[in-house]
Amino acid sequence: MKAIILNDMDKLLSPIEQAKQLGIIKTQVQMEHNQKQNYVVMGVIMTCVVIIGGLLILHIAQKNKDDIES
Repeated sequence: MKAIILNDMDKLLSPIEQAKQLGIIKTQVQMEHNQKQNYVVMGVIMTCVVIIGGLLILHIAQKNKDDIES
């Protein structure tokens, strides 16, 4: 654990305000940003899965076509 050092003016704040300023308690904006970030990551993962699935289906279809021709 690292030590928390407060400035003179920060010591006058309430404990809740001190925690918000230090980042211990997340504000509404921080929570919304984290939620948006999660949606972006899930979208990227789903897009990759769809692309890989499409390429796999294309590969299998091409392989079956080559087997039928020969």
